Amino acid sequence: MSQSCFHCQEPVPEGLSYSFEWKGETRHFCCIGCQAAARWIIDQGLDEYYERRTEAAPTSTPVDDQEAALMAAYDNGGVRQSRLRRKDNLEELWLHIEGISCAACVWILEKTLSQLDGVAAVQINAVTRKAAVSLLPDSVAIADILAAIRRLGFRPHVVCTLDEENSAEHKDLLKRIGVAGLGAMQTMMFATGLYFGDAGDIAVQYRDLLHWVSLLVATVVVGYSAQPFFRGALRSIRARHLGMDVPIALAIASAWGLSALHIVLGQGEIYLDSATMFTFFLLIGRYLLARAQARAATAVKPLDNLPDVVLLDDGKTWKPIESVVPGDVIRVPQHSVVPVDGALVDDTAYVDEAMLTGESTPILRRKGEPILAGTRMLHGTARITAEAVGEECYLHTLTELQSQAIHCRDQRDPLADRIARYFTLSVLLMAGITGLGWWLASSEWLLSPVLAVLVVSCPCALSLAMPAALTSALARASEQGLLVKEASALLRLPDITTCIFDKTGTLTTGRLRVARRTVHGTTWADSELAGLALALQAGSEHPVAKAIVKFHLEQDDRPSEPDIRVEELPHGRGRQASWAGQTWTIATSRDGSGHGLLSREVVLSCNGDPVVCYTLEDEWRPDALDVVQALHQFGLRTALLTGDSAATPGQLQEATKVHEVETSFTPEDKLAWLQGIQAKGQRALMVGDGLNDAPILAQADVSLAIAAGAQLSQRAADAILAGDRLQPMLFFIQLAQQTRHVVRQNYLWALMYNAISIPAAAMGYLSPWMAAIGMSASSLLVVVNALRLRRWSAGHWKRGERT
Repeated sequence: MSQSCFHCQEPVPEGLSYSFEWKGETRHFCCIGCQAAARWIIDQGLDEYYERRTEAAPTSTPVDDQEAALMAAYDNGGVRQSRLRRKDNLEELWLHIEGISCAACVWILEKTLSQLDGVAAVQINAVTRKAAVSLLPDSVAIADILAAIRRLGFRPHVVCTLDEENSAEHKDLLKRIGVAGLGAMQTMMFATGLYFGDAGDIAVQYRDLLHWVSLLVATVVVGYSAQPFFRGALRSIRARHLGMDVPIALAIASAWGLSALHIVLGQGEIYLDSATMFTFFLLIGRYLLARAQARAATAVKPLDNLPDVVLLDDGKTWKPIESVVPGDVIRVPQHSVVPVDGALVDDTAYVDEAMLTGESTPILRRKGEPILAGTRMLHGTARITAEAVGEECYLHTLTELQSQAIHCRDQRDPLADRIARYFTLSVLLMAGITGLGWWLASSEWLLSPVLAVLVVSCPCALSLAMPAALTSALARASEQGLLVKEASALLRLPDITTCIFDKTGTLTTGRLRVARRTVHGTTWADSELAGLALALQAGSEHPVAKAIVKFHLEQDDRPSEPDIRVEELPHGRGRQASWAGQTWTIATSRDGSGHGLLSREVVLSCNGDPVVCYTLEDEWRPDALDVVQALHQFGLRTALLTGDSAATPGQLQEATKVHEVETSFTPEDKLAWLQGIQAKGQRALMVGDGLNDAPILAQADVSLAIAAGAQLSQRAADAILAGDRLQPMLFFIQLAQQTRHVVRQNYLWALMYNAISIPAAAMGYLSPWMAAIGMSASSLLVVVNALRLRRWSAGHWKRGERT
């Protein structure tokens, strides 16, 4: 019968003799790594770990030279500074530790790291497997910390602290909630004693003692826990704007102040239990609301997920990411995140682009094709030539644009803002009327309904109705490969009647290739013509230009480019330059001769005479025609506007099934066509990719650009489609309809809640603490309803229907 490893409890292979004596028994190990880990734990006096643990320790493997080099790279000045932050005169390092399975793992890790010189404190969360290690400034090397963790068999990863600002806010709220909760329980306990004591004729001295102790406890709650409400009210008053914190602060201050006055005078009602209770419930509501909003705002994975250091092509040298320059060849190990934008050096590689496009299916990339930062390498190590690093990466652009969309002013509804602006004033007037009414009724309980009115009203639900829904929708869209730059596009999209497409690069892949190159009778050398064509097309983002440049660069003898000044032809039809005393132009042929449905001829001409003809071929996007049919099922009209003359409108209409086709259109023609249908009351969604699509993208009611297209078209568009598929645009349309539905639900709830709760509070049916629960629950319900969009899946939808 085989023995089990004392450390990891895996079977010990036959013939191995890794063992040592401990506590009078021979302990056997499956490998030298587990033996070394156990010996080190025992030698450090941490053998209690083996008595505490409830699960086996992780398998221990020795640290190889490459892993040691990676650990040492974290102590490079730039990397270390980027991963350590100052906090209370200490440096804080955050780690994610693989292999933590029980409380004993946390115990031994904390004990081990605490013994390192320079480590001030260690906190590890067994659930999230996150560790916060506090260090004395410039004391201990990060590599030493990582090595200590690896000796125990765990696998550490240096990470950034995410949402530090939100985390600090949440911790502060939790502290205030704890104090308020304890204070509320105490004051309620004293109030209960007083209520029963009144019935039993409690002695005056005991009643006064309970009152004074309650006042002391309530003063701590009001002075500390309720501080955010007072600060918010003060800010509102200074800004001459009655925010929601004004009535809340007024209610808390009134309950505490009047109670204190009555205690000093020795007569009158005491409302300290109400003041502490609704402070407690309001803080809970604010905390849950903040957590929900923070969750809704996680739309795009942060750049902090990218590696800090990269492995160079030699397989031994690690380099800080900020030191990588274009041209460096780096290795990306299997399952690792690609740290830079670059081109594939190897023949093929499979890449997971889900982070950028939402598409989980592995994508096959071939030699020379682009690999983007943030994607994950699958099936082995790949080599990449770096082209863009840091802020130049496409992922950085996506993150910046998404951040702008989340925080843009268009998320706010002007009508809701106007209602919320005057809502607080109305609440204060209602509270005054309520107090006057109860006073005229000679009631001693007038303060309770007044406090309830001040607390129960909730303009927050109105103000949050739209931004909460839009933020959740933006997050859901990004998971499907849609970067929404303008949040208001989600509100306009359900009203569209027409969907307009460009052809090349939109309905087609745009990955043109030169199928044939024909040189007509000429005295010019072929190498000179090739170099001239390369110079004319260099730097252009048009798919045609890229195809011709790629064709010549892939030739065995790369042609030399002449030094020429290139000018754009009118209407984006091509380029021209003067060379050798002649005028040269390169442009798409306009006569259509020799063209196929998805092919075109590009002609290099000298003084108007054709010299070289390039035949380029394209192909339909795999899901393009299915998307067009789905749009028809949605009740939308479709149109194809293209500058190509490769095929007649009838041929393209037959192939694509779109309702209307226009060919040989210039950008001005496209813009005029769109303005014409808009003048008739139609609203259009434009989908394009090219430089010449920028004007119509900017004019369209909603616009969608293809990420692989020109940067100008992306800047002009409301949203960017990150992947190679068009199907996410169907999700975009349906998500917009669902978002509008959720916004309407939120408005309906907010109006109904306030219409019912405020009169109920004024009539005395709600106590102040009940009002606090209602107010918090109202705001929370709006956000939770909006969060449903994060998990929403598209179904069948037609125009005019609600999903």
